[in-house]
Amino acid sequence: MFNLLPQLLDRSMIFSSSKLQVEVDEKLQNIYHQLLQAGVERQESEKETKMKETIANLQRIFPGA
Repeated sequence: MFNLLPQLLDRSMIFSSSKLQVEVDEKLQNIYHQLLQAGVERQESEKETKMKETIANLQRIFPGA
């Protein structure tokens, strides 16, 4: 009976470690997707800013356009 205790503890520790690994992986995946989204939003913002600057320059060069 006492010989089973270390085996059960080892299995419990392995399960706990495996569960923790899954949780960490899920959190990292979530952070990765958030960073990707932030990068896309930044690029869109930069494109929008450049387009507004270009339009302003064209309107300055060609008044009334």
